Amino acid sequence: ENYGGGQTSSSSSESGSMTQAMQVMMQKPQVLYCGLVCSLFEASMFIFVFNWTPCLMEEGVPNPPFGHIFSAFMIMCMMGSRMFSYLTQFMSLERVGLYTMGAAMVCHMIPIVSGNVVLNFFAFLGFEACVGMYFPMMGTLKGQVVPEELRSTI
Repeated sequence: ENYGGGQTSSSSSESGSMTQAMQVMMQKPQVLYCGLVCSLFEASMFIFVFNWTPCLMEEGVPNPPFGHIFSAFMIMCMMGSRMFSYLTQFMSLERVGLYTMGAAMVCHMIPIVSGNVVLNFFAFLGFEACVGMYFPMMGTLKGQVVPEELRSTI
């Protein structure tokens, strides 16, 4: 149990771990690529979070049932997680990740090229399934690629 009597980490040990993390990222480019994919995909998730409600609203039509829509998104996220478990039984992690990122990209493109609210809704459901596949995929990949002693730093 932590009673607060221990020594705090010094700034030199913090900068040392940052230096070590930078060295690992330069020596093992897959660590850098993993971080880049993680950052870009999660940025797309935040963009989705802010934009899904306006994309499903139409002028002159009552607002859709956002609570039910959000529930459907969460169900698709759970289904995506189950799909990941199923697909990794006969596909490599990298291939599942590639298909997940490709499907997420297509799902994000549909609202850009389509003005149809129903089509946007189904694209968003697909994206949420991709989100459900992303989290276990990225967790597994980080566990394989990032050294354990540097996970919190990287």
